[in-house]
Amino acid sequence: MVVLAHVGGTSGVHATLFGGGPGWVRLEEVGRTGVDLFFVISGFIMLVTTARVPHGVAGARHFLWRRVTRIYPPYLVVTSAVLAVYLLRPDLVNDSQEHRPDVLASFLLLPQDGLPLLLVGWTLVFEMYFYVVLALTLLLPRAALLPALAVWGMVTVAAGQVPSTHPWVQLVASPLNVEFMLGAVIGGLFAAGHRRAPLALSLLGAGGAVLLAALVMLGADPYPGDGDWPVVIVTVVPFTLLVYGLACLEAGSGWVVPGVLVGLGDVSYSLYLTHVAVFKVLTVGLAGLTLGGTASQVAVVLLALVAAVAGALVFYVLVEKRLLRTLHAGTVADRWRRRASPARQPA
Repeated sequence: MVVLAHVGGTSGVHATLFGGGPGWVRLEEVGRTGVDLFFVISGFIMLVTTARVPHGVAGARHFLWRRVTRIYPPYLVVTSAVLAVYLLRPDLVNDSQEHRPDVLASFLLLPQDGLPLLLVGWTLVFEMYFYVVLALTLLLPRAALLPALAVWGMVTVAAGQVPSTHPWVQLVASPLNVEFMLGAVIGGLFAAGHRRAPLALSLLGAGGAVLLAALVMLGADPYPGDGDWPVVIVTVVPFTLLVYGLACLEAGSGWVVPGVLVGLGDVSYSLYLTHVAVFKVLTVGLAGLTLGGTASQVAVVLLALVAAVAGALVFYVLVEKRLLRTLHAGTVADRWRRRASPARQPA
């Protein structure tokens, strides 16, 4: 979904090569909600994976180390490449943005005015903020988890009442933080064994997500009111129901995800990090061609998607996977395989 958003965005592949398009090309509007889904999934996964982590300083330190070694190394590799391009051709990096990137903040994933060097890095700023908050909750007794999330919610609402454009205040006050909170709540429920009506919740969540996408594709504005809070609530509720329902459905039915999808899931972070750079190379390479018509537009969109996945696979095999092995982080699939076949693991 995020990849589609950057195919069809105002500075994406489609707009760059065709200068616009027919009304049915609304990839950015539909795809941008992929970030909302990403945050819900992140909140869910973090609560499930920390359900058995002992609370205290050691547990919090271990959690942060695992997250830092998972997020930063591949991100720093891609950001370093983007910096090299930025120093030579700054017009090729976030050229449509008002503020130029803060290099230090970009590398450290800290809030800044405007976007970081790597376009998608702004979402990872939120991700790291969530990890810090969750690490703080691991310092508290396990029973204090839900109250701590409630306090975080109140802090978020209170910060939103502060009229400030400072990037740190905007990070703390952003309603996007609610998506992590809701993901964490359903993750906590799942880990505790509360898994009722999974099929109904899955269908309800999927129906809501499809309805929103259909309304957007038809040109309607499905978001009531003004401001970010209504947008977040309208989009996050279907995704929360969908993630919770599907997870419960899988756990209760014994259904196993096909290996191809698990493999693509392992590659998803590489795809997230590299697709914008792949698109930039693609648009530069195709800029000299005369393109027009619906067939050409569909062909370019499909080519962009194939190129993005291919680039992600290369980066995953040559860079991310090796970094994970070196840092003993491992992929999600690797961890599940180790749990499923303990006898095959070395002592």
